[in-house]
Amino acid sequence: MVGVRLFRRGDGIIDGFVLDGHTECAPHGEDVVCAGVSALAQSILLGLVEVVGAEVDYCKEEGFLECRVLKDPERREIQVLLDTFYISLKRLQEDYPDFIDLHEE
Repeated sequence: MVGVRLFRRGDGIIDGFVLDGHTECAPHGEDVVCAGVSALAQSILLGLVEVVGAEVDYCKEEGFLECRVLKDPERREIQVLLDTFYISLKRLQEDYPDFIDLHEE
């Protein structure tokens, strides 16, 4: 199961996330759920850094991705991306509840 932690401030602003593990829904290379979660997370990271120019700190390793917005996480462009990420993950979790563990902190 892939664990997803979304970091949300007291005012509702999302300022980061962590993905850890694999869904193990299918054999490596055939796991569309894991590939979907990974593609979403990496797309959001690219959008934050390369499209909106957000200042982020991130660590990406096999089966692990952590991203924290360091400056101005309340910027509209940043929140649109992170809210889209959350909604997309929530829908995937609804479709595949045995493979995605989504928590907000």
